[in-house]
Amino acid sequence: MSATTQQQCLNLPTEFSSAAQWKQWHVSLVSCVGRDAANSLWIQLWDVKGRTSTNAYDASLSQYLQTQGVALEESGGEKVARNLSDLGDWIGGGFKFSRGVKFVLVGGVSIAFIILLFNLIVRPEKAAKTINTIGSAAMLAHPAGRAIGGAKLLK
Repeated sequence: MSATTQQQCLNLPTEFSSAAQWKQWHVSLVSCVGRDAANSLWIQLWDVKGRTSTNAYDASLSQYLQTQGVALEESGGEKVARNLSDLGDWIGGGFKFSRGVKFVLVGGVSIAFIILLFNLIVRPEKAAKTINTIGSAAMLAHPAGRAIGGAKLLK
C-alpha cells in the first residue's frame, strides 16, 4: 500500500465535509483495510460527524453505499436531503437538455415586456387596460383577492 493511500485513509471527514468527501474516504478505507472493516469504520465516524452535517448526504452517496453493503438508517432530514438532491438532479438534467426552451421562454417574456413598454408610450389607454387585466388576474389567483375583489371583477 502506498503512502498516498495511507494518507487518504487518515484524512477523516469532518462535520463540514461534503457527500463526495465522505464517499472518497470510504473508497480509500476499502483499499487500506478491506470492505468489511471500512464499512464499520465509516459508519462509526458517520454517526458522530456525518449525521450532523446538512451537505454530507445525497442520492449519489446513498447509491454508492448500497453497492458497498452499507445500510444506513435514514433520519427524516436525510430522507428530505436525498429527495431534494434527486429533484435537483432531475431538474438540472431537464434544464441542460432543454437549453433551447430557456431561450424561447426568456425571449417570449422579453418580447411581451417590449410590447407592454411600447403600449405604455404610444397607446397609454391600451396599456392601462392591459395592466388592469393583469392586476385582476393576479387578484383572482390569491384566495384573499378572490374573497375581497373577485365578486367585483365578475360583475
